[in-house]
Amino acid sequence: LMLLREMQRTRKIGVNEYASLDKIQKLPNVLVADIHPNNAARKQLFQNNVGGWVKEQLDRENGRTLCLVLDITLNHLSDPIIEQTFKDLLPYIEAGRLHLFGIQSLAKLVQLGADNFSGGATFYLGNDDTIKFSPPIREKSAFFALMNKEFQEHIDRYLNLVRENTEYLYLTLNRLTLDIEKRIKIKRNDQEGEVSFCAAQITTNVDSQTVYVALHFRNLLNEWGVHENDDNQVKTLVKQLKKILIQAADVRGLPLTERQSFGFSLMSVSDVKDAIRISVGMEGKTLLNEYAELIYDFNYCLSKYIAHFENGRELNAFEEIFLRANKIAEGKELYFGEKIDIFEEVCDENGRDIFDKRGGAQVVFTNGNIELKCYDNEGALYSVIKDPRMIRVGSRMMSIGQIESVKVPLLFHLCMVGTRQLTVFMEYTTSYLVDGFFEDILEWSFLERGDIRDPSSGVVLKINPSLSMVYQGIKYKEDKIYIIDSHFGGNPARWDKLDAGMKNKKLQEMSIHNLEVVEGPLAGTKILKAKAPKKQIDYIESVTKAWNLDFLNEVVKLTNTLEKEGFPLPHDHHWRFPKSPEGAFLDALEWLGYRALFSLLRLKQDIEQFGEKYQKAILTGIATRLLDDSLCDSKSIKPYIAEEYRDLLANYRGLSFLPPQKIELWLMKLIKYLHEFPDGVERVKPYLTIFVPEMKHLYKSLWSFDEQETKFMVKKIAQKLNIPVLNEFMQSLEDRTIVNASISHSPEALTFYLELYVRYPFSDEQKSMLIQKVKGCSNKQREAWLISPKFYFDPLDHFEYGMCGCPPDIIFYENERASIRDFFEQIECFPVLQQLEDRQVDAFERWKMIINH
Repeated sequence: LMLLREMQRTRKIGVNEYASLDKIQKLPNVLVADIHPNNAARKQLFQNNVGGWVKEQLDRENGRTLCLVLDITLNHLSDPIIEQTFKDLLPYIEAGRLHLFGIQSLAKLVQLGADNFSGGATFYLGNDDTIKFSPPIREKSAFFALMNKEFQEHIDRYLNLVRENTEYLYLTLNRLTLDIEKRIKIKRNDQEGEVSFCAAQITTNVDSQTVYVALHFRNLLNEWGVHENDDNQVKTLVKQLKKILIQAADVRGLPLTERQSFGFSLMSVSDVKDAIRISVGMEGKTLLNEYAELIYDFNYCLSKYIAHFENGRELNAFEEIFLRANKIAEGKELYFGEKIDIFEEVCDENGRDIFDKRGGAQVVFTNGNIELKCYDNEGALYSVIKDPRMIRVGSRMMSIGQIESVKVPLLFHLCMVGTRQLTVFMEYTTSYLVDGFFEDILEWSFLERGDIRDPSSGVVLKINPSLSMVYQGIKYKEDKIYIIDSHFGGNPARWDKLDAGMKNKKLQEMSIHNLEVVEGPLAGTKILKAKAPKKQIDYIESVTKAWNLDFLNEVVKLTNTLEKEGFPLPHDHHWRFPKSPEGAFLDALEWLGYRALFSLLRLKQDIEQFGEKYQKAILTGIATRLLDDSLCDSKSIKPYIAEEYRDLLANYRGLSFLPPQKIELWLMKLIKYLHEFPDGVERVKPYLTIFVPEMKHLYKSLWSFDEQETKFMVKKIAQKLNIPVLNEFMQSLEDRTIVNASISHSPEALTFYLELYVRYPFSDEQKSMLIQKVKGCSNKQREAWLISPKFYFDPLDHFEYGMCGCPPDIIFYENERASIRDFFEQIECFPVLQQLEDRQVDAFERWKMIINH
């Protein structure tokens, strides 16, 4: 290649370089190509179908001849693809239209990983008798002849093992790289907020017969403003990064050498432009996993370093920190962090959570293992936690023992910024949470739960989280599915070898096209192709045009047409957030109901022409708009108009267009609004006129509210506004609740009545009636409640509900103790409690503390 470039420079010949064969526009005089590319600096790596391309070009340009120089260094002569290529091209060779020169480096792959001789082999297939070769070197010729004649089977096995190991390492690193992209975020000056970042990427390689993995640094170069054509600067950076990787491997005791070749029996690395080429050997899976962890740690820490120091380009500092982290992890150095505070979650006198300082802590690494030294407020050492199960790290809530594979990133963080960014929380006297090591995982995934269905072919693509395809009743996993894309020279590319960006692109393409399935390159595999695009429509635009023509009459015609001919995909359809076409149309109708300015009388007449689900969509939009307007200080509605809307919604109440959750959320926002804008009371009253009848339909008692706080808020609104219809509604709920108190006496029900007694603004008469109804429960029901009361009492249960992960239904506080005792006494629980003293000691003691007995 260097010779050709020199001849081009001196204008003796014209030379053009192409990334793939399909980019070549016309047949050249001489084609130099390889089947398996060995240029690690390419943006994508894929197999070249040289035989097929040459055959197609010679058939198209009848009468032309071609000289083909075919590099088969990454093949052996018995490879099926070599045999097939020669068979395809033999007729053109015999006809004198093709001269084929095969070249092969007789290097380490042919020598079973050894490096005894350097050399190469050249052969010619053609009918030109004038072709002359220089005489072979006798010693080398004899050696390579011996290897190919007597050890061909061993060479085949060796090459296949290297290929299998390469694919295993590639797939492992591809998965780990995505983890880094989820965790590391970086600030970009030209963008708002932060974006995900990974300094090094695994070059996408869909060639399953290659022998190396390429790790390119284009993201790092772009971040630092280094142009990829600045050869000197790029070479300097990549060489230093390669040196750091080799040094870290040495610290870990992993054999890793720098060799400007491939095919060795042990792992080696070399730099090629903006990439490091990782040549894989005969390692077992266990050792390959260790190499994968090394490369992950290197990439993660490099990405974190660049993201942390926005203007820092000092790789020497990164080298020092990264190697130190590796040495500490291997027990070759010690780490003693600076002392930081320990906090414990407690409760103040008002029941609010606070964090109280409980002394200091020091993070220590000795012999590669973590310790946490704990000191009291006076500075005296009171505990050394050595058991990794007792130290939980970060938001992932794993012990150090569970996340052994991220020990180096953890130590890199400590060595880079120290322990001052850490926070230690005491959970028990022997259990601590150390927070601040790791970033929160970005809440996205290139593969999310969902299906893509194509009725035309019967294909179902399931994403959960990896891809699988169901076709003709057979399920194919992602390593059996191939796609065709121009990025890979039109060659079949196996799905599990694609990167996240390409997977996103292809899934979006498949979701909006009809699909075709054809036989794949190997038995039991399939190629998935996108064919004609599916029809798409902008439903909001279509509904708006119909409305402008003749109000709902034209919208009804549009609806009937879509029901008859089928609902096309929405114009903004995306595979990751799919919505059914009919669902998108219903959203458009809801949008119309929310935004359209129309005659209320005309609406009442026209809406009857729709089917129920379309009526529901429009009414949902109307109701949502009215709820939103009620919270907007600049919006108002006349009382008589409000009555018209109330009647309209009431006529279609059976459609359940207004879920209780939406009403409850509105009520919560309403009480907050009235607290901030007390002068808005009169403006809000007409809206309540509309929705109180809907609330009557949804809620039959105080127990009907999903959120326990809602009943109290509604009562406050009723007291504040003094609207008769709302007061009547609340009075009816209270009456039904008290009546029902004589029926249900489960532990949950008794706790509910206790909460009403303690917190709800009942009158004295209502409280007395409630007690009389509850007293009808049996002693057995009282005992069941005392054993399992279904509530927490703070501060007695503070630690327990603080650890439960989510807030419990009901928490009572110290200032409510007297009311709890009053309820307890009036429903005659003291005798029953006394009987539990011997049988249920925990329950007995707990109630004694709650009621101060």
